[in-house]
Amino acid sequence: MIADQMTEWSKSLIAIVLAIAASPAYTAEGDPDNYSFEAPAYYYNKAIETCPSSASPLQWATCLKKLWGQADQDLNTVYRGRFSYLPKSEFDGLRVAQRAWALSRDKNCSWLTKGRQTGTYYLCMLEASISRKYWLLRNIGD
Repeated sequence: MIADQMTEWSKSLIAIVLAIAASPAYTAEGDPDNYSFEAPAYYYNKAIETCPSSASPLQWATCLKKLWGQADQDLNTVYRGRFSYLPKSEFDGLRVAQRAWALSRDKNCSWLTKGRQTGTYYLCMLEASISRKYWLLRNIGD
């Protein structure tokens, strides 16, 4: 009896492990799924490839600023959507954490560029916003 139960338990455990191992980390299009650790770097690199490499510093900064604006909108959409996964008692905690993260991002990127809003500044803001979006997706909900 116990041996039969152990055998069934072992079969179930093996089935779960195989299902997890077989779950794709990438979509059919070859993009990483939203919950993989590769997603932020992949989408960051994919975004900056849209800016022409032959652009002047001003054109480069303008392109990155636009990309950061889009990434920030995506981040805000994901952030607002995460509340549906939390009990109301945790709403304030997420708001405080998001504000603290945004302040830290802004200060870090500003420090990096000595307060100048250059291409490097927007690159920093873009990277941070994309990383935060995927952190929220991986850690809250679903």
